[in-house]
Amino acid sequence: MNSIWYNGPMDNIVGSLTQLQKSLIVGSILGDGYVRIIPTHLVLDTMILAVWFMDDGSRCRGSDVYLNTQQFSYADQQKLIENLQQLGIEARMNKDKGYQRLRILRSSLPKFRNLIKDRIISSMQYKIEL
Repeated sequence: MNSIWYNGPMDNIVGSLTQLQKSLIVGSILGDGYVRIIPTHLVLDTMILAVWFMDDGSRCRGSDVYLNTQQFSYADQQKLIENLQQLGIEARMNKDKGYQRLRILRSSLPKFRNLIKDRIISSMQYKIEL
């Protein structure tokens, strides 16, 4: 299975969303739908994290920050947690209806924000105003 990694210029962030998503989420067709999987060789960096948050991140109740990973397997979500830990960010799985998603621990929010703030486009700044 091939993956596409972002290696373009920073000012082309919007144009890179599709490529970046393909690097983060590799789809395998099974039956009629898609199963989202995390490549075993994924290494999160601040650019991937920022685009991921702009696309699939959310903030609730003022300071709770989530990465909407509900369609990933438990094992793949564990891989993502381990990748976040490599960046110094602590996260846990959080139940969302019948699924699990990742919640950034409040103690890690300042670090999370500092890592991505310079990579967030202006129209998405509201998401990181913690």
